[in-house]
Amino acid sequence: MCKRTDPRIGLLTPGRFNPSYPEQAHLARYLGLLLVEGADLAALEDKVYVRTIGGLKRIDALWRRLDPRLLDPLAFDTHSQIGVPGLIDAYAAGNVVLSNAPGSAVLEAPAFSAFLPQLAKSLLGEDLLLPNIATWWCGQDGARAQVEANFDRLLIGPAFHARPLGMTGGPVTGTDITGEDRTRLLADMARRPQDYVGQELVQLSTMPVVVGDALVPAPSPCVSSRRAVVTANGPSSRVGSRGSASIPTRGRR
Repeated sequence: MCKRTDPRIGLLTPGRFNPSYPEQAHLARYLGLLLVEGADLAALEDKVYVRTIGGLKRIDALWRRLDPRLLDPLAFDTHSQIGVPGLIDAYAAGNVVLSNAPGSAVLEAPAFSAFLPQLAKSLLGEDLLLPNIATWWCGQDGARAQVEANFDRLLIGPAFHARPLGMTGGPVTGTDITGEDRTRLLADMARRPQDYVGQELVQLSTMPVVVGDALVPAPSPCVSSRRAVVTANGPSSRVGSRGSASIPTRGRR
């Protein structure tokens, strides 16, 4: 997808204060990419360059690990101090490739999960290889009625990444929403049903973690991220020798 035959590729990170920065640094080193922050880059005449001691060097592609709102202060959030002014213009001109392009995060939205089984059948002609957590997007009348009828047996959460006005925190089981919180959520769900999803409650597996001097089982929700490095190698794939995991303990990681 890069226009040059010998492209220079970078991994765009928010910086060392980001919780996943060690993982990003490992990925960049393992894959042979430049690890760059917004301040390391400059967009000039719809092209992107990296600042080096030898002067500006052209960048052909960036793997974005930065919140898209902060990516370019000229195109999105004007208060961003970690983006690259003019990056989106270079991207629109086709002079830089953005992996994880702005807008691609919609595929991770909980609302999208409601349509995955049917999408697999429509687009691929087959069922999902891994089962999907049953999800009802309240933007559909039938799904919303299902959520309201089974409210106490479902996990209630935002349909997209922004938190709805009726929620004070993240996803929560219906039985834990009581009193004024329940009244406020149901009222907001009636007003803006498209902002909510209901999902089945599942019993997740556990994994052993070290706590003090002992091994104890930690439920999967306590393991906030587990990742392996898998790279394409022609028609096959290669799994890296290392991975990463983040396990919060008592509210800390």
